[in-house]
Amino acid sequence: MMKIELTYQSFITNEFTSDKRVNALKRAFHFDEHSQLLALALICERYVDRLNFKSKLYFELDLLHTKSFVECRSQSKFRLKEEKQAKHILKSIQQTEIAEVIDIEINVSSENPPLLFNFKDLQEAANLNYNFTSDETLKIIQSLYEKGFITNPLTESNSIPNSMWNEIPNLVRILQEREEYKKVTNGLRIGFFNKQIVNDLNAKIGHGILTTEKIPSALSVMEKVIYDLIVFRLLESISPACIKEITNVELEVSQHIFVLKYCKIVDVGWRSIKGNFSEDVEIIQDFPSIKKGDKLKIKQSNITQKNTKPPDLHTESSLFSAIGIHGNQEQLYDDIEKLLSNNYIIKENKSFIPTEKGLKIIELINRKPLNNKEIILLINQDNYQEISSLTTKLYCPKCKNQQLFINEINVECPKTTCNWKQFRTICGVQLSISEIENLIYKGKTSLIKGFQVKTGKKFNAIIELNEHAESSFVIELKK
Repeated sequence: MMKIELTYQSFITNEFTSDKRVNALKRAFHFDEHSQLLALALICERYVDRLNFKSKLYFELDLLHTKSFVECRSQSKFRLKEEKQAKHILKSIQQTEIAEVIDIEINVSSENPPLLFNFKDLQEAANLNYNFTSDETLKIIQSLYEKGFITNPLTESNSIPNSMWNEIPNLVRILQEREEYKKVTNGLRIGFFNKQIVNDLNAKIGHGILTTEKIPSALSVMEKVIYDLIVFRLLESISPACIKEITNVELEVSQHIFVLKYCKIVDVGWRSIKGNFSEDVEIIQDFPSIKKGDKLKIKQSNITQKNTKPPDLHTESSLFSAIGIHGNQEQLYDDIEKLLSNNYIIKENKSFIPTEKGLKIIELINRKPLNNKEIILLINQDNYQEISSLTTKLYCPKCKNQQLFINEINVECPKTTCNWKQFRTICGVQLSISEIENLIYKGKTSLIKGFQVKTGKKFNAIIELNEHAESSFVIELKK
């Protein structure tokens, strides 16, 4: 794998200083928007950081506290490289048994519900939660579709167009009539659904997977599992956001800082559908009132050994946070779709991974400021494979000092007094970059098959340059 030196800041400030250059690159690689290049750069940067990551051992201290008979845990704000040092601090903490509150910060966050399933996301969810293979999931959803229980599952979209929004309340009413779904649907207020799944741009071709008005009366075990995944995802997607109050408390113990973090659910929102809270933060609904200067008793203390973790690959959410003011969410969805369709990135689970093609583009952009010749080459060269295979600079065989320009039609010298040119398509065969390299540096191509004259007769030949850089055929004689 190629090594890429790439930072977010340098990409923004150094690589986008010339509008002419950006426009050239956008044209060369079919980027409709400047933001697509930015999104690709961030995805590549995170991927390379993760690829080059080396895990390191470290030590932390954990404390168990009690406050009005409620237990909670805090973690050292510092990391230690040596266990010996951690043991020394632990000993001093065990002698005090009291932690003082020195700072409190309360943040309210809104966690939006997931969007509808598309085909790939449903396959991943079935595999993650029930260990279904992709082929098993495909067969099941195809069966559910053919029986009329779900809409077309072979979709890349996770949204619906605005024109379909009026159908959603009726689907919910039908589910409410079934006892197994009544408990979760009763909390939904028709007329107050979350409209986040409406996105005309994302649903240009097909829409996210929905249930239909036809409710199954009997399903196999595996069909029921997949059908319920689709039902619950639909109900989650139209539910309100989950509102959380996250409290960060800084504690001081023997001049060392610890952090106590806990979460209170203000409005359960879409999380009520399945009743699960996959949180890194401890949820404590009835934590007693706490203020600066309060004392928390230390009930237990210990050392934990950990390893540093590589940075997570970018998801839609993290990418939007990274781009910030440089884009909007609807634009980001469109950019991601185009990066996927052009095979610059792929999506695994919820994460984005750059392809070799995507990495190569960022390498070309980021290695140095491109000169005019390189820009023209990028503009004229539509075939990526040929760009990536051009490993050597080609100089004019006639004047010997000018780098050649290559496009789909010809190879030519930019020097007006030289004006050497070689057409790439000859007798119905287009010369590949490798054959152009052979012609320029070896004076002749390899044997090329399939040339055809106007009469339809075909022949095989070598193209050769003479001392004046003029080309001619050396035709293969039939035995």
